Amino acid sequence: MLPAFYMPKWVDFHTHILDAPPNEQSLAASQSKDAGVVKWLVNSVEWKNWIAHRELAQKQPLAMVGLGWHPEQVIEADKAQILGQLSRYEQELEKEDIPFLGETGLDFLYGKTAAARAKQEEVFAFFIRQSLGHRKMIEVHTRHAKQESIDLLLKHGAEEVLLHWFAGNKKQTQTIIEQEWVCSVGPTILNSPHVDHFIESMPLELLALETDSPIPFDGMASNPSWIPRVAEKVARLKGVSIREVSKAQAAIFERFFHQPL
Repeated sequence: MLPAFYMPKWVDFHTHILDAPPNEQSLAASQSKDAGVVKWLVNSVEWKNWIAHRELAQKQPLAMVGLGWHPEQVIEADKAQILGQLSRYEQELEKEDIPFLGETGLDFLYGKTAAARAKQEEVFAFFIRQSLGHRKMIEVHTRHAKQESIDLLLKHGAEEVLLHWFAGNKKQTQTIIEQEWVCSVGPTILNSPHVDHFIESMPLELLALETDSPIPFDGMASNPSWIPRVAEKVARLKGVSIREVSKAQAAIFERFFHQPL
């Protein structure tokens, strides 16, 4: 049993909670503090989204905002727009102290054609290079493109990687462990056993917790305060204490951001 004074600290390693209505953001902040969630890694999906998040974060001390371009949004741009936007992202990275890059990656559910996938791959490769050049962690989206995402990360020598909402096969898991990349898992593990084996096979130090909030689960909008519930399930699957899960989250945070939680 944990001592009465023990209160673990948690991070939501992948959220979009600043896209929620203001009242839901306020409630999430209050509930997060009560739950011991002390940091939100807020992912942006395109340029205007980044600007909005950056402004909101000035009034929300829990939020750390990443700069990204979601693959679903990428396919809406033409070649000239992609080149112009990537130049804009590059300039922003030169002048702003951006904590991490995200959300970026591949999404072949929406990128169904060769042309659409080529756009996604071009933008994803750009963010991998920026991650390396600026020594920033990159949050990676891999829907229906897990192996392709891994292959591109390997091709460009990616280092500080968080694979968002990821559960891979045995071969993919082994690659991730060898590369020491981090995978995040979220509320689907609370009532869906399909990722249990993946969690059991991954080292605790490479497992991060997320919510992808405010997307709903079981008809209820999620928020970062759900993280302790995810942590409890991970603890049971790994056969470890909540304290050990909390320590692993703090170590991942310190690895990526070079500061204590």
